[in-house]
Amino acid sequence: MRHYELVLLVNPDQSDQVPEMLNRYQETIKKANGNIHGLRT
Repeated sequence: MRHYELVLLVNPDQSDQVPEMLNRYQETIKKANGNIHGLRT
């Protein structure tokens, strides 16, 4: 299995949208049968 690292940079003006962004990325990864190992915010 290949391993990837994803780093997201968010504009501070959009910091209130971070939870929604993370949920969207997590759903996309899981739909593609991917796994998430460690999530730091």
